[in-house]
Amino acid sequence: MNINLRPVKIMKTNINYKKNLKINIRNKRGLQLLIKALETKISKIVAKRELEIYRTTKKKYLDNQILTKINNWANSSAVRSAFARLTVLAFYEKKYISADKVTFELNISKPAAKTMIDYCLKEGWIVSDDFGCIQASPFSEKAFSSYVRKLSEKTHDDLEEFYSLNLAIRSIQDTLNSEN
Repeated sequence: MNINLRPVKIMKTNINYKKNLKINIRNKRGLQLLIKALETKISKIVAKRELEIYRTTKKKYLDNQILTKINNWANSSAVRSAFARLTVLAFYEKKYISADKVTFELNISKPAAKTMIDYCLKEGWIVSDDFGCIQASPFSEKAFSSYVRKLSEKTHDDLEEFYSLNLAIRSIQDTLNSEN
């Protein structure tokens, strides 16, 4: 049995392929090597994207010192970054989250959560409801959206390729599994 792979036009891999490539699925070792090569390409895409994320978080907003301050704070540690994203998600979902939820979601102590919450409230980066639950402020959502736009401009093609490669791997794996 043979399978046909039609490469997606955006795919820019170093893997040699031909249009309507036919692969003999009886050659399981060859398919496993192909999967490994595709996974390596995906790993390179992820590493490149993570590096671009790091670079984007370190860029200064020349025209806006306030955006620079929130960007620097949110990206100064993994916990602060996760906290910022958690509060932005709450904003988008039109929900408020408790300090206990912050503690649980980020796996941090209550004093650490309280310190971040108090600091961000003072800066106006989050808002609280009558019960002390929080979400990102409209300003923080604007800052996050600006960050996402900058990141999207730099990583769009890589994300399309990442998706295409994952689909190719799944297709090959499904074919291999159906032969067993």
